[in-house]
Amino acid sequence: MINFVQNNKIEVASSLLQVVREINTARIINAESLMANAFDLLEKHQMSSIKSVAELLEKAKPHIRRIEAEIQEKAPYFNVFKALGVTRKEVIQSRFLAYILSPLEDHNQGAKILNVLLKLLRIQIVSEENYKKIIVSTEHPFADDDGNSGRMDIVIRFPKEWIVVIENKIDANECVEQLARYRKWLDKQMSYVEESKRLIFLTPTGHESVTGKIGSYSQMSYIELANIFENIIKVIKQPSVRTVIGQYITTCHSIGGVNMIKQDNELQSLIKNPTNILAALEIEQQVAILRKNIASEFIKNIALILQKEKINPAGEINNKWKALPVPGSGGNANVEIRTAGHNNKPNYRVVGEYIFAPEGGKGWCGWYRPSWIDPKLVQEHETAPLSMEMIANYSGRPEGWWIGSNALRGGLLGYVLSDTNDIVNCLNDNQNDHHPLAREIAEELWTMFDTYREKIEGLDSFKANI
Repeated sequence: MINFVQNNKIEVASSLLQVVREINTARIINAESLMANAFDLLEKHQMSSIKSVAELLEKAKPHIRRIEAEIQEKAPYFNVFKALGVTRKEVIQSRFLAYILSPLEDHNQGAKILNVLLKLLRIQIVSEENYKKIIVSTEHPFADDDGNSGRMDIVIRFPKEWIVVIENKIDANECVEQLARYRKWLDKQMSYVEESKRLIFLTPTGHESVTGKIGSYSQMSYIELANIFENIIKVIKQPSVRTVIGQYITTCHSIGGVNMIKQDNELQSLIKNPTNILAALEIEQQVAILRKNIASEFIKNIALILQKEKINPAGEINNKWKALPVPGSGGNANVEIRTAGHNNKPNYRVVGEYIFAPEGGKGWCGWYRPSWIDPKLVQEHETAPLSMEMIANYSGRPEGWWIGSNALRGGLLGYVLSDTNDIVNCLNDNQNDHHPLAREIAEELWTMFDTYREKIEGLDSFKANI
């Protein structure tokens, strides 16, 4: 009886094992079949996607040719401010704004343009009989009872009637108590009643001042400034004035971070077609990757030029310094010439920052202090004299980790990932064995490095941490 039961258990167990094997075999076969079907579907989807993209590109060709022809004919992106590299130069922007607001200048608009601003500020507009009394000055000197002095960007006066002060900040930071001091000066102008005094803080985004008391000044963005000129350009008859103000409007939008690429309705209609939108989005994703790859290669070329052509041949340098790209977000990688022995905590270094800048932004080149120096104590640090020397020689000021800095590319904007011309130019440069654009930036970085290298190496803090 016992043997029968044991034999029966063995037979049952054997049968169960066979069932399990059959189930597992079926699962494997089904899994293999499912995988094969999935790969087949994926391949068909990829082929269909590639076909859709190719068809969309073919349909878009005549529209692209039409847009290129319009650009060739009308040159809508030609801009004298951009050509001269003064788009973000505050002094020049302030002078032009003062010039165009002044009723006495030779644009022959009288007080038309100024009155649009005055209406916005709720100030008495200027009649044709009185516009010759208006006084507009730039870099207007002031001094207060505490011994502070400075220069205000723009001052507009209608003697004994009203006075307007405009402080223009594009990239620079505010000076100590700057707006508070301007307001104090304005309050002491006794020829004007309090209601007729205005202090305007003009910035790219219209942000608050860190030195002015809320309510003591008016915030204005460059987009709002563009709107003022868009309202007036409609009634200007002289073609030359209309052209320049049109370019100034574009410049204001650029400073304010607005992309001024005109929408093409025909191409938009083609893309929005339900059969094309998926292909268009696929192209968009691939182009975004392509832009970042082009920028990354461009940055690497700058670092390679510095390392292979500058540092390696110089025996007394190559054992202390190295050049390399430093990854960043959104394609905004930096290039650095840093001490060779401090990978995790770099010593003094020259940094090319924002070579691919945000829309409308500058790239910068300058010396960084090491991360182990307390930024709150920089004025007491041994780098302070060097900082003052760099201020005298370059456009940047020491702040945070910067010892001193200079705007890249002669003060022009940085390359922008979203700018078609910038990406095409950088792609061409990547494919050019000489890399003229990358070489230009490499030379700027090297000049900054070579000018101050020996002085940096002579610092006790450098010697102690090398």
